[in-house]
Amino acid sequence: MKNIILKELTMETLKYYFNFPYKIVLSKNSGYFASRIYDESNNLCSLAIDTASDLLSSLIIAITSLALILYFSWKMTCIFVVIIPVIYMLARKFGTKVSSFSEQEKEKEANLREKIITLVSSYRTVKLFNLYDISFKKVHNALDRFLNALYSKIKFTKLYGTLNDLFMSLMEFFVLIGLGIGVILGFLTIGGLFGYMQAFWRGVSGITSLIENFPRLMSLKGYLNRLKEFESFQEKEKSWEGKEIVLDKINYSFPERSVIKNFSLSIKGGEKILITGPNGSGKTTLLNIMCGFLEPEGHYKLTDLKNISAMIMPMEFIPGSLKDNVDFNVLSENNKRKFLTLIEKFGLDNKLEKTPFELSEGEKKKFCIIRTLLKQAEVYFFDEPLSNIDEGSKEDVMNVILSETKGKSLVVVMHGGEKFHACFDEIIRLR
Repeated sequence: MKNIILKELTMETLKYYFNFPYKIVLSKNSGYFASRIYDESNNLCSLAIDTASDLLSSLIIAITSLALILYFSWKMTCIFVVIIPVIYMLARKFGTKVSSFSEQEKEKEANLREKIITLVSSYRTVKLFNLYDISFKKVHNALDRFLNALYSKIKFTKLYGTLNDLFMSLMEFFVLIGLGIGVILGFLTIGGLFGYMQAFWRGVSGITSLIENFPRLMSLKGYLNRLKEFESFQEKEKSWEGKEIVLDKINYSFPERSVIKNFSLSIKGGEKILITGPNGSGKTTLLNIMCGFLEPEGHYKLTDLKNISAMIMPMEFIPGSLKDNVDFNVLSENNKRKFLTLIEKFGLDNKLEKTPFELSEGEKKKFCIIRTLLKQAEVYFFDEPLSNIDEGSKEDVMNVILSETKGKSLVVVMHGGEKFHACFDEIIRLR
């Protein structure tokens, strides 16, 4: 049961992620989202199933025991009328804090995972530039924040449990006194006393178990709140009509700086446009805007993603081989032949079963170009297609791009490559 729920919840959360605005995706490292997609789903499933099982058994014990002690002496059972308001008061007082600390704990844990994954991905950088101290400090601080949140949750959970234990012990004391008086006054027999006590202790055990599960319920509430928050990040994908792309005096800013200012561009069918400019001038940001991943300020018209094929830096790959990265088995026969032809032309035919991460940077770039050309689209975007490509292959690669996109719109971002400028209808220089 747990495995089925975990699988469904993880896959559903993964679907949420791919409906997020790209701006949110950029705001965190992939490790953060991995933690929220799988780790929190796993924690939620485990806690929900364990808590539900314990609550059910505790509730059954409490109800059956209550029925028995009512049978033995309804007068003594009236003491439970005093228990319920006190338990409710303690639950209200501590429950909100436990739920809040649970949410903080999971957020801090996701941030900790993000820091660790970022650091272990920077192995060479840390060693080359002696960044051990600052790197370890970042992880150390993230660990402190996570452990402090975890400690706060445990502290309040334990305090809640201790107060409930004290109250239950006090209640047991008064029940014993009441039972003794009942025997003395004659409305309870010795046999009834023993029967009542046996049922009472079972009832106390069931109630105590219910009380102990309350902090877990509040933690569960915190996890569910985070799941709802994750779901709320989703954004309905805009639907566009037509195949033209028009940007009319658009602006785009990141939190720390403005990147695109008062920019206009119109891409008509079959046009070939080259975009150049120094680092930081907004070239890649512009491609993300034209693909619909980022939403600028101003007037603009785009085309649906089904009409677009793009290679935007940094290069991205799914788990698996080169074939998996184009879902080779579902390709049409024509596209299979095209894929294998381009793979051979670019010298990757002996790498088909390797993962992209086993390739050199130049080989990765060639594969991304092939994958982009494989999709039947109206507009093709290429972000620095010739970077990391050896000099002897650059002309061949550019010729393939121009040939395969003939009759379609083509937008290329490129540094240098002046000898290819004549191949384009328009050259845009960003400052």
